[in-house]
Amino acid sequence: MDITSNALAISGKISSFLNLIQATSFSRRLLEAEPSEPGRYVDGNPSWVSHGDRRLLETPATLQFTPNASVAKDGNGNFTTISETVAQSRQMFFGVARYVMYVKEGVYNEYMEVDVHAWNLTMYGDGPDKTIVTGSKNYVDGVRTFKSATFDAVGDGFMAVSMAFENTAGPAKGQAVALRVQAARSIFLHCRMQAYQDTLYAHSHRQFYRNCLISGTIDFIFGDAAAAAAVFQKCFLTMRRPQAHHGTVVFAQSRVRVEESTGFVSQNCSFVAVLAFTGATHPRLPVQRLLHHHHRP
Repeated sequence: MDITSNALAISGKISSFLNLIQATSFSRRLLEAEPSEPGRYVDGNPSWVSHGDRRLLETPATLQFTPNASVAKDGNGNFTTISETVAQSRQMFFGVARYVMYVKEGVYNEYMEVDVHAWNLTMYGDGPDKTIVTGSKNYVDGVRTFKSATFDAVGDGFMAVSMAFENTAGPAKGQAVALRVQAARSIFLHCRMQAYQDTLYAHSHRQFYRNCLISGTIDFIFGDAAAAAAVFQKCFLTMRRPQAHHGTVVFAQSRVRVEESTGFVSQNCSFVAVLAFTGATHPRLPVQRLLHHHHRP
């Protein structure tokens, strides 16, 4: 009965949801024209993306930033760890449009949190195959899913460009998060998120992912029901081979009430199965919200 009721409610709200995300309205607009409706797009980007950040999103992956600080494992930078860079630079975040941090090529084996005080931080690397943040915390070894993330983005306005976030725990270790995102108005551009179960924890607030590669097995893009609203645009979503007798689920957005204005949008994304494995790409629960949209100009 609950499933039937929710299904009827969903049917009654489809038109309003499509209007909310404006999936088919991609006509060119001036960058300065900021719509008042929270669910609309400007030049193909969510309207909450700022004027300056929209310009950034129009540039190629090879965009050159002017960094405020740099980190390099070989000592050829201001700092040698990402954590130290954020901690020492925190007082500089306030009063600037964006604080830019250059993370040079290297494998950074550290657990990192961009905390609530680190506003408008941009972190960019030398490419998702060169600048890698890695860890291996996992549920089987006694770490809660929420605490297993290799990298936590909490500070509002966080942006990551041309980097990778990994959890190498392996499929037998259960939930093992590579990236947890709680930052409002967060943006990930040309990044890679790689793990097995629970790769990307889109925990809360508005999030935007463009040209990213996200891979995993079970629920590898998941989020909280009442808080997370994420758009995945032109991303490669790769289903890795799970353990024997296990399936693969890409999206697990845990919305339980139709009235919740949250959900995941998959827009012009490619779903790829590794080693000819085919898994499920539909929502797990009857009232989860997931929209696949493929736009042809």
